[in-house]
Amino acid sequence: MEKIHKQNHTMILIGVTLLSIMTLFAYGINKSGLIGVAVLLVSGVISTVCRYVVKDDLVKALCITVIPSLATLIYAGVQGGNSIAFIANFALLAMMTGYFDRRYIFYYVVPIGTISFICALVKPEVIDGADYTRAGALTKVVLLILIAMILINATMRGRRLLKKTEETLDVVKE
Repeated sequence: MEKIHKQNHTMILIGVTLLSIMTLFAYGINKSGLIGVAVLLVSGVISTVCRYVVKDDLVKALCITVIPSLATLIYAGVQGGNSIAFIANFALLAMMTGYFDRRYIFYYVVPIGTISFICALVKPEVIDGADYTRAGALTKVVLLILIAMILINATMRGRRLLKKTEETLDVVKE
């Protein structure tokens, strides 16, 4: 499990670094750019602290991914809308699939899906960018939730197949 935590944490740090650099190029060294970078860096620091301090694997995995997901929403809000930031949540959802446990995906998508849905209704530019449509924002959120459901089902199926294979192996060994 630690190997997956390490891989996911590394991806978070790479993402924070690249998005920070792109933010400074896009917005310059001004209030908006610096606040955006600060949000990203704080999420990276919190993610790092969680990786090394939290002992429970589920809680650790959620800290590593949920904090940066929330940061993408805050970042987009600070920037006055950003259609690209929300897309990072699809990558973060995929990272949760690497744990091969439906609970990880479920506990990721419930808070992120709920908060994103509320954002899509109240402040759709956070999800769909400055040239937003409420329908576009809601579509992105529904797609995230739908993909999570598909991944949960695939993970459950994979677990069943693994269990069946292990049972067959036990029979062959006897």
